[in-house]
Amino acid sequence: ATVSAITFLILLLFFIFRSYSNEKKHVRLLDQLNMQLINQRDEILNINRLLQLKVLRTQMNPHFIYNCLNAINNLVVKGDADKASNYLLSFSKLLRMILDFSDKPFVDLEEEIKFIQLYLSLESMRMGNDFSYEIKAPQEILNDDIGVPSLLIQPFIENAIWHGLINKTGDKKLE
Repeated sequence: ATVSAITFLILLLFFIFRSYSNEKKHVRLLDQLNMQLINQRDEILNINRLLQLKVLRTQMNPHFIYNCLNAINNLVVKGDADKASNYLLSFSKLLRMILDFSDKPFVDLEEEIKFIQLYLSLESMRMGNDFSYEIKAPQEILNDDIGVPSLLIQPFIENAIWHGLINKTGDKKLE
């Protein structure tokens, strides 16, 4: 009976140890799978953010390009070749910046401000003398290496102009 009890106890300890060992293996496997899922989720979220930026850019570009080309056409029809040429030159610089920025998820804040200045100069040419703008940024911010999502600010400025200032009478100033 003692030998049977000891044998039973040894078998019981063996099965308990084996069960514990298998449970540890399963926990490690689940941890590995969980880490893979977390990494895949992070990658999907990053891809989603990039796609949202690309969608925003594709919505902005055709509308804006059409408006610029229409403004250049109006200047040509009016016979104002100098203004049309200046507008076309600025427009081509802006397009170049859009193309340069389109494959970058982030650009330096200073580059984004240059883009906005060029965009606003085009809008100013198109809207005439009653539209003015001023960009204010503390120098210490400009000195820092700050990255912003490329072409993020322009749609807000465009909306401010076309849904706020365009219908305003008198001076139209954007700060």
